[in-house]
Parts: sequence; C-alpha cells; structure tokens
Amino acid sequence: LHRATQAVAVRLREREEAAQDARRGREEAEAALALLKSDQMAELTEINVRVRRVVETKERERAELAKQLQTTQLKLEETEQVLLAQQREVEALSGELSRD
Repeated sequence: LHRATQAVAVRLREREEAAQDARRGREEAEAALALLKSDQMAELTEINVRVRRVVETKERERAELAKQLQTTQLKLEETEQVLLAQQREVEALSGELSRD
C-alpha cells in the first residue's frame, strides 16, 4: 500500500512538473509573441514615417509645380497680349500702306 501511495505521489509530482513546464512554455511563447508584435509595430511605425515623408515631399513638389504652371500661364497670357497688340499694329500699318 505504501509503495502504491508513493507511486501515485510520484505520478502526481510528475504531472505537476509537466504542468509547470507547460505554463513556463506558454509564458515564454507569450513573451516571444509580445516581442514579435512589438518589433512589428516598430517596423510599421518606421514605414508609416517614411511614407508620410514621401507624401509630404510629393505634396511640396506638386505645390511647386502648380506655382510654376501658374507663372507660366501668366507669362503666356502676357505674351498673347503683346502678340495681339503687335498684330493690331501690323494690321494698322498694313492698312495705312494699302491706302498710300
């Protein structure tokens, strides 16, 4: 009877040790998973920062191009006005020459 009790006690101890090992393993796995998630979040944050910089750069470039386009359009309008004035002047001179 004593040996049977000892055998049961040994099996109970082994089961408790196995349960403790399983808990430790689960805790280690959870810690590893938390570390992995932390690393992934850091990487995603870094990617997000890089994307934001690219977007800001592209927005600045777009604004600069829009400004250049507006300047070019204004110059084109001025040139068109000068050409129209010159065309009227040529037509006026041509009219005077044809009367002479």
